[in-house]
Amino acid sequence: MPRQSNLPLYSGARFQAEGHTIKPKDGQHPGLVWERFFDGYMADFAGFLNLPERRDPRTKDIVQEAQQGKADFIEGFAKTVDGGCRSFALRQMALLHALGGESRVFSLAWYFATGLGNDHPTENGFTWHPTLGTPYLPGSGVKGLVRGWMEWNDPNDARIEPWFGTQTKEKEEVAERSGWFSFFDAVPIGAVKLGADVMTPHCGDWYEKGDDIRAINGEPDPDVVPADWHSPVPVPFLVVKQASFLFGVAVREGLPDRDLEDAKSALPQVMEILKDALQWAGAGAKTAVGYGRMEPDEEAYESLKKEMDDAVDAERKARAAAEAERREAEEAAGESRAIAALSPLDPELESKVARVIATWPEKGLPAWQKLHQSLFAASPSWADAEKPKVAARVRAMMETAGTWVPDENSKKGHRARQIQALLEQHDRQT
Repeated sequence: MPRQSNLPLYSGARFQAEGHTIKPKDGQHPGLVWERFFDGYMADFAGFLNLPERRDPRTKDIVQEAQQGKADFIEGFAKTVDGGCRSFALRQMALLHALGGESRVFSLAWYFATGLGNDHPTENGFTWHPTLGTPYLPGSGVKGLVRGWMEWNDPNDARIEPWFGTQTKEKEEVAERSGWFSFFDAVPIGAVKLGADVMTPHCGDWYEKGDDIRAINGEPDPDVVPADWHSPVPVPFLVVKQASFLFGVAVREGLPDRDLEDAKSALPQVMEILKDALQWAGAGAKTAVGYGRMEPDEEAYESLKKEMDDAVDAERKARAAAEAERREAEEAAGESRAIAALSPLDPELESKVARVIATWPEKGLPAWQKLHQSLFAASPSWADAEKPKVAARVRAMMETAGTWVPDENSKKGHRARQIQALLEQHDRQT
């Protein structure tokens, strides 16, 4: 029977040719493909598409074949994904730094599975970041990990209530308040290597029916009761095989002043508890068999922090340069308005004055200073007949700017005195 068609979806949704397992292409969001474009069913939805043939769904043999069909789909995601993780992690670290929070990088010591309980045709889901298209651990999961580790060590730990808002999680006793801290999503700091793993439960019917294992005649049903005569059923699922994650915690915005200092001083304790929980308990699913264990990665953290510091410094310099350029433009506009209010020169000379100001090599100088330097430069820009008129223009501009101080006792008046001497010389000659 043919594969289920993606019609009437647009042609771009048909990720692979007919008869091949669907796989996300480079540049596509793997999480979107995983959750919305599963095409592993038969066209009549009678079961999973299993190549090269489909057996009778009424027999047990179909289970093995169906699991292989799921495995084919999952194998399509066994690749390295990035999704711009590095730049996102840098922005998140910069945000944590701006909030006065703390961050650390942890790298996987073994596989990591997240979101296995999410609904999915393969029976085992996966948690994808909504924009990055990579696996991640939501901030709520990080918060739960820290709290769970504290409660496991000491259920009566006095720090639980202020840190998390309540000492107990019983609904009728939950106080209407928030804890001291904001727990950020744990996001990858670089490319993430995904792969397919498999679990082999022996007693599927027992897991489904629990204590209801008796047949109609009252005797235990041998197909349901947990025992060693059952065959293992391979169940494939998607895992993270290699990744490093940025974890971050910050003091909650709007915290009352009476708690603020205590919260800030407790931040290092939170990070230490998080480290212990990741090393000994693990995060995500299947932690009982070693999944989700992570170790601190100081080298990766220092590399990320240096990159963040460089990026912040570059942004600060860019902003300063943009501000300087804006101020210069405003000053130039002001000078242009001031020049327009002065006595006009003949059009040709006026055009030359504007050209000299615009092309003078020393940027950032006021217009009058550029003209002043052009008058007394080693290679003069002006003819002798033009100098007095330009000097008069410089004097008018300096007076408008408040820098005309020809007094001999003024240390800053040398430029004004030069202009005055040039004008007096011209008067004597005429």
